[in-house]
Parts: sequence; structure tokens; C-alpha cells
Amino acid sequence: MNDLKGKLDPLKKSAIILSLLGRDACQKIFSHLKDAAVKKLIIEMRSIKKVPISLSTALLRDFYKVLSEEDDLLFNNEEFFFHFSKSSEEKRNLVNYARNIDSGLKRR
Repeated sequence: MNDLKGKLDPLKKSAIILSLLGRDACQKIFSHLKDAAVKKLIIEMRSIKKVPISLSTALLRDFYKVLSEEDDLLFNNEEFFFHFSKSSEEKRNLVNYARNIDSGLKRR
């Protein structure tokens, strides 16, 4: 599984994560991203046909691990869609939104 995960570029990883988070989360996250990045992500999301559960789980774990890291590490992270954001303020807003998603998922 690590081989497959390691072969994915940040765009593909981001597209898979966004697909897993669902429509409402995507819309809110997209509001923090540059238009060109949103277009790239949508194209990539449309190309995803099927993602193995083990890969989905591994990517979600990585994503939530990134959310739990210190802000300095998080804001420099290139693994997920954070590097597509418009500005540092938008990046912080995006991180706060993602943390709220994380909190909501942990309560379920």
C-alpha cells in the first residue's frame, strides 16, 4: 500500500481526500483555493474511478496527522491541498475548517 501511496502526487492525493470528505466540505474548501487550483482538482477528481479502501484509509490518516501537527509544519506541507490556497490567511482558514471536520468525525 505504501508503494501505491508513495507514487501519488499531491494533486492526486488531494483529489482523493476531497472526494472522501464529500460535496459540502469540497465547496467550503474550494472557497479558500485559487480558481486554477480548483479547476485542476475537479479534473483530477473526475478521473478517479475507484480507490482501494486501504489507500483511502492511509490517505485519511496522513491527512489527519497533518492536521494534528504544529501550525508551522502544517502551513509548509505540500502533501495535500494546503499549498493551493490563496494566501496565508486563507490557508489558516482552510486548516481551521479541516480541523472542525476532524472534530466532527471523531464525535461520530
